[in-house]
Amino acid sequence: LHPASRMLYDEHCVYLNGESWRVTASQARILRQLADQHCLSAAQVAKAPNDIKTLFGQWVEDGWLVPLS
Repeated sequence: LHPASRMLYDEHCVYLNGESWRVTASQARILRQLADQHCLSAAQVAKAPNDIKTLFGQWVEDGWLVPLS
């Protein structure tokens, strides 16, 4: 996550910088890891569902998620 980003979650939703997404259990797993750890390994991202990878791409474009090289 970008240092200025704020990410939270509850039982059914994930919240990032004032936006919210309703998520399934499989989607929630990886997003909760991101919220708790503020980063994910390349292996964790590779295992993420395709719709979550698409969401990550949008978050990178928005500046909310910073890919590390």
